[in-house]
Amino acid sequence: MNIAIVTQPIKANYGGVLQNFALQSVLIKLGHNPVTIDYRDSSPLWFYLFQTVKTILLYPFSSKRRALTPYRNVFPRDKRIMNFVHKYIKLTDSQYLSYNREIVQKYKIGAVIVGSDQVWRPRYSLIVYMIHIFLF
Repeated sequence: MNIAIVTQPIKANYGGVLQNFALQSVLIKLGHNPVTIDYRDSSPLWFYLFQTVKTILLYPFSSKRRALTPYRNVFPRDKRIMNFVHKYIKLTDSQYLSYNREIVQKYKIGAVIVGSDQVWRPRYSLIVYMIHIFLF
């Protein structure tokens, strides 16, 4: 059976990538053909700017302070993670802004699995994102 995996947008996130890889591996061993929907976050630019400004302004007062990582240290790590994704995780051929029937028809999807509990957290997923899941 062809199975679509719905998860957070694939990016340089160790936990999300490993969770997706593990789920695909299990589904393949069970005889299925999984594909992860390559969802592109469509949040407006103002949302990212707001989050960045908020982080900078609240950083000195945060009880959960982390060291701010220079971008030059992040890019090589991100590149290695994305190389892993392209090598070991089967993604849809193109990126999608929403989950829709086109994906189901194109890939002949027989089942959909939500591959991450983070999909249900409003902090990480805009409500519009979650509504799209149910529009299949």
